[in-house]
Amino acid sequence: MSEDRRVFLHVDMDAFFASVEQHDHPELRGKPVIVGAPGDKRGVVAACSYEARKFGVHSAMPSREAARLCPHAVFVPVNGKRYGDISRQIFALMARFTPYVEPLSVDEAFLDVTGAQLYFGPAPEIARQLKEAIRRETGLVASIGIASNKFLAKLASDLSKPDGLLVMPDTRADIAALLAPLFLVFELWQLVMAERYVGIKQIARGGDPREMGPSESVAFLWVAGMAVYAFWALMLLLTPHARVFGLALAAVTAVGYSARRNCGLKWILVILTLEAIRHKPFNRE
Repeated sequence: MSEDRRVFLHVDMDAFFASVEQHDHPELRGKPVIVGAPGDKRGVVAACSYEARKFGVHSAMPSREAARLCPHAVFVPVNGKRYGDISRQIFALMARFTPYVEPLSVDEAFLDVTGAQLYFGPAPEIARQLKEAIRRETGLVASIGIASNKFLAKLASDLSKPDGLLVMPDTRADIAALLAPLFLVFELWQLVMAERYVGIKQIARGGDPREMGPSESVAFLWVAGMAVYAFWALMLLLTPHARVFGLALAAVTAVGYSARRNCGLKWILVILTLEAIRHKPFNRE
């Protein structure tokens, strides 16, 4: 990393809830573990081990569907208190290296280690020390991304999972080369909306979005961007000091979506609801 740039770590625990259960119950290690409602009951998957993910199981999936995909999976109930205790222990380990810890959820955080490098060495060394400390004191595994901004650090940790450590390059050309294979990986709803509601055929055909003209680029970013703005508007509604602004922004966004050809308001409401549930802050107290 360049010495004149800020350096961020994104620390993300691998399959956190399921890993805690496998650590506490050695007989579950190596088995597909699903944390959440029982497979024969109504409910959802809160988390699952990597062994279960091989069968297509993922978080927020109905438990009955998970049981169908992986009949031999072991279902265990959520133990929020235990996960909270381990989470506080992990965040305490992070604080040993820097006071600039920004929690994102119960199992991930950004760390600004720009100044910490003077005491603990380069950022990759700090990351290795932190991974080892987490493994030694909790028995769990973390993936860490390192970059000069938070977005790239988060991306790096995702690319390195599981049990990885990835340093993003400094130059634009090197970053572009690393991300090039990922550029066409979009969520299904983004593809559908891009082709159906905005008329961008090139992406749906597998073309390169970097070759789109200005009008197509603006149109596609409008579709993806409005979903992001609408989500944050909903989040603002949940804070007492921003209700008026959030309501106005959500209303404008909803009207803009519903005004598009064949674009029902129900889609944005579905997306907002799912995202609000998925990103609900974890109570660490």
